[in-house]
Amino acid sequence: MRTTVAADVVLDRYSCPSGMDVQLYSVLGGGHIWPSSDSPLYPEFIVGSNTDSINATALIWDFFRTHPMNT
Repeated sequence: MRTTVAADVVLDRYSCPSGMDVQLYSVLGGGHIWPSSDSPLYPEFIVGSNTDSINATALIWDFFRTHPMNT
């Protein structure tokens, strides 16, 4: 199922067995950079455009917090 998160971001969720979850955030027209990073080490003319529509660090921490590993 595809959801529009922002004008430049979509989220695809996939049907999985119970207790499993797959989410893919796509930045439309985005470059090869971690979304919401602002390091001068990665200028746009080298890595492409970035987005502030999502914060990749917060999203991945939220995902792992809600999907703990059972060891």
